[in-house]
Amino acid sequence: MNGNKEVFTNSKNSKIILVLSMLMATFWLATILYNPYDNKFAGIFFEVLWLPMLLGFILLPAVALIFWYHKKFNERSLNLLSVIITGVVFAVLNFK
Repeated sequence: MNGNKEVFTNSKNSKIILVLSMLMATFWLATILYNPYDNKFAGIFFEVLWLPMLLGFILLPAVALIFWYHKKFNERSLNLLSVIITGVVFAVLNFK
């Protein structure tokens, strides 16, 4: 049973994509819970960041899937977690 199993390590790119996915998820879920236009500064913050966050919402899962493909669809990859996070946020935004 002591086969030569390679130890799987997540790359720096996978960690960056996961952090960006979590930031994007936090942004969109916060806008559901809190109206950004109630506060002037929160409204400015939202207006500045909504387009980059929308692009991230589209591009991050695609990039994560590409990296996950290169890791041979390893279930311990952080890229899978990034795709799941984005999928959950997408479901919450559509079915709120």
